[in-house]
Amino acid sequence: MVRLLLPLALAADLVVLDAPGEADDAFVQELQLSADVQVLPHPEDFSPDPDTLRTLMGDAPALTWMETEDDAVRAWVAVAEDDRANLQVVQFPAGPGAEMALALAATELARQPLVEASPPPVIESEPEPEPEPPPPPTAPPPAHGPLALASGSWALPGPGFGLGVGYALGSGQALLLAQLGGTRRAGLELRYVPRWVLAGARVDVARIATLTIVQPKLMVGVHGQRGRVGLEGVVAVTPLRDQVLDGSERVYDSGWIEVGIRLRFSRKVEAP
Repeated sequence: MVRLLLPLALAADLVVLDAPGEADDAFVQELQLSADVQVLPHPEDFSPDPDTLRTLMGDAPALTWMETEDDAVRAWVAVAEDDRANLQVVQFPAGPGAEMALALAATELARQPLVEASPPPVIESEPEPEPEPPPPPTAPPPAHGPLALASGSWALPGPGFGLGVGYALGSGQALLLAQLGGTRRAGLELRYVPRWVLAGARVDVARIATLTIVQPKLMVGVHGQRGRVGLEGVVAVTPLRDQVLDGSERVYDSGWIEVGIRLRFSRKVEAP
């Protein structure tokens, strides 16, 4: 006949079965230092079957008791898991301090399921930085619109200045130029102006006395635009150098290279 003393107090962390003897008393005292312990007398004719263990545990999550031998001490630890009790054992050699070590080990076994069942810590990740907004698109050149130029240039036989009018259609531009200072001449210029560079060809026509001189030129340059006003730096190269002499006096000399700076005015015409 197994006689059981059921726990009537509030549920503790650990129920310990206390058998008579100094070793058991020391074991119980060490357990009381490290856990909330409910002490029950060790039943006579105790059998650790599942029903008996769950009855003795009551609402406590674990139950333990101690057994002694000549050369060892061991503690049995029953831990409640769902509708059954998981039974484990821990053993130490007999000697001074064995009960204290055994009590600590039994407490750890009793608490282990609670630690494993606890939810993992939530690690909050830092929010990802917001992506940088894309740079504003570069304004394209006017789709079409009139142009006006005021230019200054230097070539043999000296500096000159001029005016021009034209029309832009996308990145292509056509200009009629007239040089008023220096050697007077007129010209037609066709050029391509993407972004900040320009490239094109020009044909100048000069009237010297009874001579009419037609001269082709290739040109490259850079330009910048701010609103309606632009600034250009242009280099024009001719494959044919023209010279007109009056005796020993040089009346006209186109030179090979012409360098000029231009101030450009434009007006964009909106499409209907």
